[in-house]
Amino acid sequence: MKQYETVIGLEVHVELATKTKIFCGCSTEFGGAPNTHTCPVCTGMPGSLPVLNKKVVEFAIKAGLAANCHIHQYCKFDRKNYFYPDNPQNYQISQLYLPICYDGTVEIETSAGKKTVRIHEMHMEEDAGKLIHDEWEDCSLVDYNRSGVPLIEIVSEPDMRSSEEVIAYLEKLRCMMQYLGVSDCKLQEGSMRADVNLSVREVGSETFGTRTEMKNLNSFKAIARAIEGERERQIELIEEGRAVVQETRRWDDNKESSHAMRSKEDAKDYRYFPDPDLPPIHISDAWIEELRESQPELREEKQLRYQSEYDLPAYDAGILTESRHLSMLFEEVAKLCGSPKKAANWFMGEVLRLTKDKGMDVEKVSFTPEHLADLIQMVEKKEVSAQNAKKVFEKVFEEDIDPVSYIEEHGLKIVEDTGLLNDTLQKILEENPGPLEELLGGKEKVFGFFVGKMMRELKGKASPDAVREALVKEVEKRKNTVNYRRINIMVTVNKNYLKLPGSYLFSTIAKKVAAYQEANPDVQMIWCWNQTSLLGCAAALENAQRSDIVLMGTDMSVELAKDMQGDSIKLQAITTQMPYEMGYQAVENAVKAVKGEDVEKEVMIPTYTYTKENQDEIQTYIDEHQDLVG
Repeated sequence: MKQYETVIGLEVHVELATKTKIFCGCSTEFGGAPNTHTCPVCTGMPGSLPVLNKKVVEFAIKAGLAANCHIHQYCKFDRKNYFYPDNPQNYQISQLYLPICYDGTVEIETSAGKKTVRIHEMHMEEDAGKLIHDEWEDCSLVDYNRSGVPLIEIVSEPDMRSSEEVIAYLEKLRCMMQYLGVSDCKLQEGSMRADVNLSVREVGSETFGTRTEMKNLNSFKAIARAIEGERERQIELIEEGRAVVQETRRWDDNKESSHAMRSKEDAKDYRYFPDPDLPPIHISDAWIEELRESQPELREEKQLRYQSEYDLPAYDAGILTESRHLSMLFEEVAKLCGSPKKAANWFMGEVLRLTKDKGMDVEKVSFTPEHLADLIQMVEKKEVSAQNAKKVFEKVFEEDIDPVSYIEEHGLKIVEDTGLLNDTLQKILEENPGPLEELLGGKEKVFGFFVGKMMRELKGKASPDAVREALVKEVEKRKNTVNYRRINIMVTVNKNYLKLPGSYLFSTIAKKVAAYQEANPDVQMIWCWNQTSLLGCAAALENAQRSDIVLMGTDMSVELAKDMQGDSIKLQAITTQMPYEMGYQAVENAVKAVKGEDVEKEVMIPTYTYTKENQDEIQTYIDEHQDLVG
């Protein structure tokens, strides 16, 4: 089977961010009412004369320098003659013979590595109007607001071989133009448009195939889909022995297909000739050097500086420099708070999260840098918790409020009130006897459970360090009580204990206990692993009149609780599971898994131990569970 190579060149139209049009004083502002930003010049009225906007030439030179182009210091405008409703003059003022910039290069980076794309030329020209097709009325309307808006057309050599390379090239151009300040390059508003010239040929061939030009590409995704679709179409024609026709095709992104618009013209078809109304342009060496020296720091330079000056990882530097606007905000915040790394974390975490959640263009982020810097410093000084700081920043992001005043007014500042801290701690411990038992027994993982409970209860009014310190002191205090010390001793009295699975019948358990007693006359304690074993073992010990043996186990019940009451001494302690907490944790982790969040492989569910010494707790258990007994 034949292997084919895709050959791609681009014609990229970039609207320049001048306040007025290229040959008249009409506004270039986007979104005005139809035909309100017009005059006799940009609507092609007889007798009107164009006057070149010097800012257009300046922006074109800056773009050319950034793309490593040569500058034609003597250049001129030409008329491109064609008739189309959106072209009121029946010609377009452009540049053919002496474009302002030529022979440039742009370096791109893809998954395959770095690659250089050659630029054939950059030339200045005026934009046409906009056609609006009204299917309801079956007519086309023309808006001339865009007519005369200044453009540079960047024509590449056919150096790209895939949609990935095309997108990398376009992203590089967009970022470059935005950093230069010559264009906002918003594809959705038409300030950056790309026409794709594509052909295919057999791998190894040096001869270009017949190319087509793809138009109506309004997003990077649409461009990628159009490239893949046109490649497949041309290969199919070649495989069928049919010829590829040189033509201009319109891409329909909804249908993911294209259709022919018109045959592809050559330069001779446009009958180019020098524009008689516009004099040639003379560009001095001094002006070029002045513009070269005033060029702003571009993204690649900024990335390297962030790594060296701020000690940021390459990944962080790459993210923070994707937008010039956002990078400038970041630098201000980093300077004010004195910690570039912490500022970077806030931008990569909270700022980008909020822009994504709100579907917001990063260029429209407009909070005051001092406000975020103040918030970062308050977190560092432990004046506000990180949790509350993130909530406050949402208000800063949306309304640009003063975070210091807001925190004071809403009582969000951390107050090291030991009375409040201790009262809250006692409350949390009393509400969670099972986890407390585990913590006192040495289960360190339960520590985080209580810290979390405390932080939620205090709502950020105490620092995590203060909470941890108070909890450590209380745990050490309670570990010295008699009850807990006795249980620990009892559990470790005799290592040679009898295991009694719950599947046994009471009578069988009694026999196993009797046999175990005979084989181990010095046994002091028996531990049973479930309710059934406990009941069977208690019956066996009662029949044998062995009140000297301590009986302990797992799984509480009303019957066992009653056995721990009164004068009976054989059943001393029972550890019970926490079914509510088990169910709660299971559902909580299931929800996390559905949302794609990380779930711990092992979740420790604490238990609670009832001892014979705590008769009040035993009676409470009986009262709460008596109705459940069938």
